[in-house]
Amino acid sequence: MLGIRRSSNMGRLILILAGLMLCLASARASPEEKRRLVLGTATSFATFDPHVIDDPAQNLIRLNFYDGLTRWAGSPPRLQLWLAERHDISPDGQVHTFALRPNARFHDGTPVRAIDVVYSMERLLALKLGPYRLFSDVIAPGGARAINERTVAFNLVRPMRGFDTLLPELAIVNRALVSTNEKNNDWGQEWLQRNSAGSGSYIPFRRDREGAFLASRFQEHFIADWGPNAIDEFEVHPLADPAERVAALLSGKLNGIVGHMTVQQLDEVRGAAGFHVVEQPTLRLVRGVLHNKRNPTANIDFRRALAHVFDYDGLTRGLLSGTMVRNGSPPQL
Repeated sequence: MLGIRRSSNMGRLILILAGLMLCLASARASPEEKRRLVLGTATSFATFDPHVIDDPAQNLIRLNFYDGLTRWAGSPPRLQLWLAERHDISPDGQVHTFALRPNARFHDGTPVRAIDVVYSMERLLALKLGPYRLFSDVIAPGGARAINERTVAFNLVRPMRGFDTLLPELAIVNRALVSTNEKNNDWGQEWLQRNSAGSGSYIPFRRDREGAFLASRFQEHFIADWGPNAIDEFEVHPLADPAERVAALLSGKLNGIVGHMTVQQLDEVRGAAGFHVVEQPTLRLVRGVLHNKRNPTANIDFRRALAHVFDYDGLTRGLLSGTMVRNGSPPQL
């Protein structure tokens, strides 16, 4: 849930897109005016390394500073080619080949090349952190190879038609930049704590020890125009206490907050003058788990009875004030 405060230098109300992604990229703002967004978050950002991030709340780093071959975009989200402009699959589904966009550039101006994609996959598999588990049973070290400067092929350990649905989680890093800053075979982990090596729509240029940082638009991103209301700069301040985040929002210190709010806090923001609450559906599920190896919950009829008598409306509409909806799928008994 996200509260947004109207600010005089933002022109119109700015929306935060699902998945903690800030407008994705650049706009043509006038030289005398910058659209700037100051956010409070529940997360402290200890690193800019996209291959070690495992907390969904830290996807703000990966989505804004880095690009992948594919990306989920829109609401409801749909898979799109991103750094890749073409995807071919071998008849048996085991080899996936991607052609890269010719106009994709890293933040230092160098082109995104196939060897950067190969290095990114090898780095992820070597570090065994972050989204590693998504790929560990799908592709082995050495399974990615550069066919030419703009073409990369992935030879999987077994056929998989939906391999492209995993690739939004593989952030592509600048091989030359990261490898230059490696220490003691650390794959550049120490350097990437405070630096980025991506091609994404924003470039971070300041981070303090508390995890706050400031980022600015990458003017050379391959998507040239993101419309009149895209953000020029955004600043992030970790505030662990939800009450502190809400207070900072209401006082005008923040333009928006990212993180969970209680129903009471949400009502407080909704009732404040000059605020608008943007609600977006998420894929987060809340489930109740019962021990089915001991009585009485070992009895399937008892579990069925619980499923029928539970006050779903009391939970979703009463206790949670409509901020959650019931999943229409049958319960797993």
